[in-house]
Amino acid sequence: MNLEFWSRMLSIRARRLLNPEPTISIGNRRIKVNLRDGVIGTKLYMERTWEPELGNLFRRLPLRDTTCVDVGANIGLHTLELSECVGSNGKVLAYEPDPYNFSLLTKNILVNEAANVVTQRIAIGESNGEVLLWHNPWNFGDHRVEASARPGERYDSVAIRTLDSVTMSILPGKIGLIKVDVQGYDFFVLKGMTKTLERNAQVVLVVEVSPVLLKNAGTSATEFLTHLRELAFDGWELHEHRFFPLLAPGNYEYMDEHADVNLVLSRNPAALLPLLRACFDLRS
Repeated sequence: MNLEFWSRMLSIRARRLLNPEPTISIGNRRIKVNLRDGVIGTKLYMERTWEPELGNLFRRLPLRDTTCVDVGANIGLHTLELSECVGSNGKVLAYEPDPYNFSLLTKNILVNEAANVVTQRIAIGESNGEVLLWHNPWNFGDHRVEASARPGERYDSVAIRTLDSVTMSILPGKIGLIKVDVQGYDFFVLKGMTKTLERNAQVVLVVEVSPVLLKNAGTSATEFLTHLRELAFDGWELHEHRFFPLLAPGNYEYMDEHADVNLVLSRNPAALLPLLRACFDLRS
């Protein structure tokens, strides 16, 4: 690790007190983070990276002039990566339900002049209405939709919409990628995008699987992966330094308690293989 890393390590406690919202440089982007966020905000500040394998993949997918959807956009790092990939004639739809994360998302979109990004402070799910959003006090990327409030915990009431309802005006075949990262609520997001998937047969899905979070949300990794298979999606596990073929749905129940994995899926998974090989500089 370099001297800059150790300098940040030594100063981060003071910065959390005096300047908890620094703006940092990540590549050619300026990102405002919160150092009181013990996971994404802190890692971005310390290491200047978060899930670099996703950005590497996005740059290789044929996303120019398409519409991409970021469900659970957080503070906008992946949103901005997609903004560059789709170009000035493309569009990114970014959805983030948490008020504070959404404020950082909008600031980061503005400071980076990402005019092709449209943001909405809503949750995405199986139906339209209102839901409770639980706030994790130390991991700002772990706020979750929950069915009922637990005593002593902080919640917000937020609007929830199906992806079908918010993308109905987009022309068929125009959506190139949908990224979903919603802390276990992913299956319900999937159930609310049936028409969107029908209208965009070529779409690439990037979804997170965490068996514990899926169980807490009232479903399971087996149910989630089985439904994706029924929709004819197949593909790959994407890790920071490698990728693997998608396993049978039931195998994901045996992951470590706090583990999760990003999946890259398509109805034409063979077309993803050369792109993934290029991400890791592998020869055919």
